[in-house]
Amino acid sequence: MAQTLGTAGRFTTNETLRKARQSISASLIVMAGIGLAAGFVFSLAFNKSPWSLIISLLIIACGYFPFKYSIKQIEEMEQSKLNYRKGTAGEAFIGSVLERLSDEYYVINDLSTPYGNLDHVVIGPTGIFVIDTKNWRGVVRADGKGELLLNGKPTDKPETGNFQARIMEIRKRFLSLCTLDDIYFQAVFVFPVAYVEAPWGSTRYVNCMTDERIVDYIENQRPKAKLNSSFIEKCAHGFKALASLDKGF
Repeated sequence: MAQTLGTAGRFTTNETLRKARQSISASLIVMAGIGLAAGFVFSLAFNKSPWSLIISLLIIACGYFPFKYSIKQIEEMEQSKLNYRKGTAGEAFIGSVLERLSDEYYVINDLSTPYGNLDHVVIGPTGIFVIDTKNWRGVVRADGKGELLLNGKPTDKPETGNFQARIMEIRKRFLSLCTLDDIYFQAVFVFPVAYVEAPWGSTRYVNCMTDERIVDYIENQRPKAKLNSSFIEKCAHGFKALASLDKGF
């Protein structure tokens, strides 16, 4: 069994809690606003002046659009919270899959860095693998330009391009921390619940696969020179040092 550091899904769990707090706070603010407006309108109802009726109608009319906007924001927060919850389950599952690797490998879960969170980092004789779990549903294909399509449609953002850029920044800082000249990071997207049709090379330097393939993929790599145990341990400590810069590990 692989040597494991960190808990898979911790970042997304924290984000779920943060979104839940935001949703509750927004709901309370909306309720307080409705209560104040209702109280003011109710007090005007006892005043028989025509102006009181006009003011009451204006308050109701002016409050409608902010109320609708607030409800929409709350719904978006709830959807975001649900998405994070699904992401947590996917990351935890992939974390358990990676534990099947032999004890020659280190698996670092939920690595927080100054350049963003990494779901999993695997370090072993066959290399260093930076893994991002995508809890997408449907069919994942390459778009012919290095990016991904989900169910035939482009994604909201350039997933492979952003991931590559983030890994390059992390690698640069990692090399300086470990006083190394060069080492290759293999970027991987893993899809636990999607069907993947994205051959190697079709998505830039990010390899895309399902969870059934990830362990075999890591173990069957053939580097020019396998990493020895002391170097693997040095790299694991290097990633821990990188995480300490973000105070999130």
